[in-house]
Amino acid sequence: MPAINEVLQQGRYRIIQPLGQNGMGAVYEAYDNVRETKVLFKEISVNLRKVTTLTQQETLKQRFADEAKILTAIKHESLLPVHDYFSEIDRHYLVMEMVEGNNLSELIETVKKPFALSDVTNWAEQLLDALQYLHTQMPPVVHRDIKPQNVKLTAEGKIKLALGIQNPDAKVNATVTNQTLHYLPLEQIWVGLDSASQKVIANSYDEKSERILEQPADARSDIYALGATLYHLLTARLPVDALERSIDILEGKSDSLTPPDEINPAIPPEISGILMKALEIKRENRFDSAVIMRQAWRTAFVRVKERGAAAMEAKKQDEDLLEIPFAAPSESKPEPERQLNGQENLENEAKKTPQIELIKRQLQEAEEQRLKAEQRAAEAEKRLAEKQSKALSGNQSPATVIKSPEAFIEAAPPTAATVSPDVVAYGAAAVTPEQSADEFKDLFAVAPKDNKVFQRMFAVAATLVILCGAAWGVWVLLKSSPIESNQTTSSQTMSLTDTTKPAPSVETAPSPNVETTPETSAIQTPDLSTDATEPSANSPALKNKPLSTAPVRAKKQILPSSVKPPATEKKAVTVDDIINDN
Repeated sequence: MPAINEVLQQGRYRIIQPLGQNGMGAVYEAYDNVRETKVLFKEISVNLRKVTTLTQQETLKQRFADEAKILTAIKHESLLPVHDYFSEIDRHYLVMEMVEGNNLSELIETVKKPFALSDVTNWAEQLLDALQYLHTQMPPVVHRDIKPQNVKLTAEGKIKLALGIQNPDAKVNATVTNQTLHYLPLEQIWVGLDSASQKVIANSYDEKSERILEQPADARSDIYALGATLYHLLTARLPVDALERSIDILEGKSDSLTPPDEINPAIPPEISGILMKALEIKRENRFDSAVIMRQAWRTAFVRVKERGAAAMEAKKQDEDLLEIPFAAPSESKPEPERQLNGQENLENEAKKTPQIELIKRQLQEAEEQRLKAEQRAAEAEKRLAEKQSKALSGNQSPATVIKSPEAFIEAAPPTAATVSPDVVAYGAAAVTPEQSADEFKDLFAVAPKDNKVFQRMFAVAATLVILCGAAWGVWVLLKSSPIESNQTTSSQTMSLTDTTKPAPSVETAPSPNVETTPETSAIQTPDLSTDATEPSANSPALKNKPLSTAPVRAKKQILPSSVKPPATEKKAVTVDDIINDN
């Protein structure tokens, strides 16, 4: 171990002070006389008890030089760059850039409480990016010594991971147990165990797991060390080392590693699950690479943020519902004016409240009036329907209401072109608003405008009923008049045939298409034979002729072409004329 102010590498580096020590080496602050700057010395001790010859010593130095040469070629913003390396006696040294700041171990001792999830997430992102860079080198570089002591935090919040070369012959001792063992995976502890302990642990593994356990450290070994470091940062508690956990499992106990979210409730379950997977005892159960763990961490953190944002939004909405809104005063206004504006806003809100209540009451009253008006309209319609049904179902038919065409003309309503909008028809007759006002004035509380369509429809329907009834009455009247005329004509004709003998040369030929009206039912017949005698009852002309009381239509007399009617004015022959002639 070099002393303070000791000069190394032929006087180039001078030791200033030690910064830390463990079973695998120590870290010092030194000064580079060539570059005239402070540097970081990392010492790697070599167990020379097994090295007895000069050739073996040269072999160890060459192996260290090969590994150190690879480290000097690594350039990453989250990794401390290695500027130089050399070996002296039984020590190997890496010369790295000196960065101002505290390592995470010092911060843990200072704060003595869990760090914020956002800060740890930021550091984890940088460390995983650095490991991804190391593990993708050709050949891959395995750090094998990730712990808070090797991670520095700069004043700008940047992470710097110190690189190192671990001695494969290092043994697990008390110093390592207290400082490093909690961050080492079982495969790295396995090398320092005695054969008896190895055999006991190997008995609990199957052949495949045992073969993986005995392999050299790889990227999954760095995943375990990083998970242990993040576990310590989030819980402020050292994780149980992998050896103790393995012994508990061998004894039939459960895993003694407590999930992080049970220690610190502020840790989301998603993040806790990622850390527990990274800290699996068996290597094959961990994340396969830093890329996969980084993606899983990002996804979990995004979900946590979304859940937190949703919770904050819900909380804000609840607060907005409970908060009384008022205008925020301007910062440029003096304090009295701000208070005055606040009071005015409160007074305005107090004035608005009765107005809102009044509007609500008015709306409620208007709704009640509308419902009552609809109810009254329904009752009026029901009563009108009853009146119409009584008028139509009376003993007299609608045709008997109108006695004559003149009465129909007088009672007929005006045409559609002359109907006044103020006339409302009820039943079979037109009723004006003045006539029905006394009867229905208490049924309508709303303006006539609301029932205008109904009134027009009902007026049209009533008018159609009246017109149909009048038409039916006229048809019955016209139908009954020809029957009475035919009966009169029939009786006159029978009397004429009984008293007057028709001339043999004159035949009466009925015209099928000619009908006589009541005015032409009597036809002038010229007296062609003055000495015509009355036929007897036994006359063949009357003997076979049936007597009928049915109405007989008058037949038009057709005169022979040889006989011309007199030029005098035709006179209708009546029953009196026939009696006087006889």
